[in-house]
Amino acid sequence: MSDYIWVSRENALGQFAVDLHRCQRFRVSDPRIHEWADTLCIYYLTPDGRWIKHVGDNMPVNGDEEPWDWGEWYEEAEPVQVAHDMLWRFDGRLPPELEEYREIAADYDRFAAWLDGDPDPEATADNPRPRWDVGTRRLVVGGVAWEAFSREAENQCAILDAFERAGWPESIPNPLDTEEKLNQTIKDFNKKARCSGGPLQFRRDNCRVRWRLASGSSKP
Repeated sequence: MSDYIWVSRENALGQFAVDLHRCQRFRVSDPRIHEWADTLCIYYLTPDGRWIKHVGDNMPVNGDEEPWDWGEWYEEAEPVQVAHDMLWRFDGRLPPELEEYREIAADYDRFAAWLDGDPDPEATADNPRPRWDVGTRRLVVGGVAWEAFSREAENQCAILDAFERAGWPESIPNPLDTEEKLNQTIKDFNKKARCSGGPLQFRRDNCRVRWRLASGSSKP
C-alpha cells in the first residue's frame, strides 16, 4: 500500500514524490481534531531523513477578496523550524531525530536570527562560531578557512555536517553509528587539528559530542 504526494523543494525548483505510508507523522495542529487550531500543520519524517510539512489554511479564491476556501499543500521543511514548532506543541519534547536542534530552536533570539538569516547573536570576534562549508569541505572560524577535508574523512565530515545543521550548539547527539566510531573519529580529528593548526577540537560527553576552540577557550 502506498500514498504518494508531491512535495515542493526547500529553496529550489521542482518537486519530489514521497510515500506517506513509509513516513513517521507528527501532528502539530489540526482543525479537524483541535478546537483551538485554525491552520493545519503536520510534519512527516521520511526514511531518508527529510522533513515534510503538510500545511492547510483558508485561502482567497480570487486574489485577496472573499470568498475564501480551504487549501492544503506539502513542502520540505528545515529541521530547526520543525524542532521549534514541536517544542511549542509537545511541551518541550522532541523526537530523537531533532534533539541536535533543540538549543537553537528553543532560544527565541537565536531562532529569530536563524529565520532572518542573520549571524548567530552569540557569536563575537572573541568567541567566533564555526561554519562548515559543505561545498568546499572547509571549516571556517573567525573568517579563517582551515584546509579542506578529504573525502576519506567521511566520519569527521559527518560530525561537522551535524553541527552545521544544528547551528553549532554546545553539543549534539552522536551522529555516527557506534560509540567506537565516534571515539576514533574524535581522536583522528583532534590529531589533525594539532598537527595543522586547526581551530577546533572535539570531545565526547557520554553519548554526545562537544566542541571548543583549539586555543582552549570554550564556547559559553
